[in-house]
Amino acid sequence: MIDSNLDWKHHIDHIGLKISKIIGLIAKLRHLVPIQTLLLIYNSLIHPYLSYGIVVWGQASKTQLLKLLKLQKRALRFIDFKTKTERAISLLNKANVLPIDSGAPALARQRSTIAKQIW
Repeated sequence: MIDSNLDWKHHIDHIGLKISKIIGLIAKLRHLVPIQTLLLIYNSLIHPYLSYGIVVWGQASKTQLLKLLKLQKRALRFIDFKTKTERAISLLNKANVLPIDSGAPALARQRSTIAKQIW
């Protein structure tokens, strides 16, 4: 889903739509399941969409990446029952999640840390 200008807009919009649907699921489930289950849903259904394209999205405009960051924060706010006005940085830390705008180097460090914990 790359357009002729190679700006990733259509691809990021497509991913954003998928993530929005999953956020809707989280919003409905958050009253029925524990937070740990919601975090598991986030890590298995949303995080892969955000992490797989992060290397190539480095060429995308900040505006496009901001759309994904807002969705990421929105999902975490739903999980933790926070309002739109509350800062999301503490939610990111609590969920042990890197913000999408931290980029590929930070994601690589996170993967390395997780791999060391597993092995």
